[in-house]
Amino acid sequence: MTSTITAYNNFKLNMLAPHEMGGGTPIGQPTLTSTQVTFITTTGRFDVYGTNFSINPVTKDLTGTANRVTYSEGGIVMAEADGLGLTSAQVLKISQSSSMVEALIDAILAQDTVFRMGNLNDFMEVGTGRDVVYGGGGVDTVIIDHSWGSKTKAQYEIKKQADGSFTVSNKIDHVTLHDVERVQFSDGVVALDTAGIAGQAYRLYQAAFDRTPDSGGLKYWIDKMDSGQGLFGVAANFIGSSEFQSAYGSLSNLGLVDQLYKNILGRAAEKGGLDFWVGQLDSGAMDRATVLANISESAENVALVAPAIDGGIWLI
Repeated sequence: MTSTITAYNNFKLNMLAPHEMGGGTPIGQPTLTSTQVTFITTTGRFDVYGTNFSINPVTKDLTGTANRVTYSEGGIVMAEADGLGLTSAQVLKISQSSSMVEALIDAILAQDTVFRMGNLNDFMEVGTGRDVVYGGGGVDTVIIDHSWGSKTKAQYEIKKQADGSFTVSNKIDHVTLHDVERVQFSDGVVALDTAGIAGQAYRLYQAAFDRTPDSGGLKYWIDKMDSGQGLFGVAANFIGSSEFQSAYGSLSNLGLVDQLYKNILGRAAEKGGLDFWVGQLDSGAMDRATVLANISESAENVALVAPAIDGGIWLI
């Protein structure tokens, strides 16, 4: 049996410390029909769907088969688990537990599990075993559990697969990530969106300053872009920096484009390209930040930088 767990609305799924997710503690007795059980908690409600539910009138223990569970806060579903197939014995064990949320998570994780994130900036913590995580919209972060000791990047191997997914693994853990932008270890974060914001920021930083980006500075600008600042806005900040001005500020438009080609693409500008970019600058159709960003994001530069970042970008 393979279960699917989905998070919504910035809800953080923490599979290793479920008490940190919220969920609260049950208030009073659950209400039920033969196909649905509802637990009201101090923070929301759990709805358990399945078949043959019943409560022992003496012990108050719950039995039945559970196929799906949702957790809601304020009438909004924050997380759900589907395809569970929990047996009556497993449901009984959960109902007898002093921590229902943790017991439920334990039962789910005993199966092969697929995790799906929602469409905002979602977080999920995973640990030992073999998991598959599908990101949604926004900037999704998978946290490699370090509640039982540090889990550093050096302890794991990160590989990009042919389908664009990434695997993060060692001898114990193996996580496959689809459309997940960040992986957080105990000592830092790896940005996997090399075709997205992180890759754009890295290329632009290297293009502007003709050097490998320093991790702290790169993280600052990636955070800015994650928060909504555009590529051209970051390019304008780089253009205005003392480092850029000391290297390029005194150059004419012709001299600037010629030097950008040499520093970014590692070659002299071809006549057609040189004439085009200089013409754009001289006419005022583009400013220097726009030319910098466009050359940085050219197919030629994307291919040149790819070997350095295809396995992810390390951020402190």
